[in-house]
This record gives sequence, structure tokens and C-alpha cells, in this order.
Amino acid sequence: MEHHRSIIVLCERQLYGSAASLLCCVFESYVKGLWFAEFANESDFDKLRSDEFKKDFFKMVNALENKNNNGLKTAKERYWPNLNSFTHSGTAQLSRRKEI
Repeated sequence: MEHHRSIIVLCERQLYGSAASLLCCVFESYVKGLWFAEFANESDFDKLRSDEFKKDFFKMVNALENKNNNGLKTAKERYWPNLNSFTHSGTAQLSRRKEI
């Protein structure tokens, strides 16, 4: 929720590049939360608590899509490259800067 609220504050202050860089984190958290609600067992929760949960993000998306047909796979395919570009100072982030 903190990242979501931060995106709102950053947009209100017209800091769109910084807001966009948080979208990747929000999307990842959303997918992980859905996956845990649908598939996780006690071992997965133990790994999460000790920061050792290493399930592949794309496998989580595919598992959710296969079970619920909820459009996550399409969203990942369409938006994931740009979300990463914003987060990791790629072309999407750099092209927003007039100084470059």
C-alpha cells in the first residue's frame, strides 16, 4: 500500500518518472499476493518470512493465468518491459528527461 500511495503523491507533484518506477514493484506485489492466496503452502510462507522465497515471477503469472484466466499474462507481456525500463533507468525512464 505504501508504494501505491507514493505513486499518487508523486503524480500530484508531477513527478511522473519516479511514480512510473514504482509501478513494477506494485505489479510484482500484486502477482505475488494473488499467487500466495491461490497456491502457497506453509513452506512457501516460511521462505517468504525468511526472505528465501525464490519462485519465478513468470511461473507465478502463468499459474494464475492457467487457473483463473484473469489477464495477468497479457498484462505482463504488454507492460513488463516498460515497467522494468522505468524501474531500472532504461530508455523509458531516460527518454522522459529533457536534459538528455
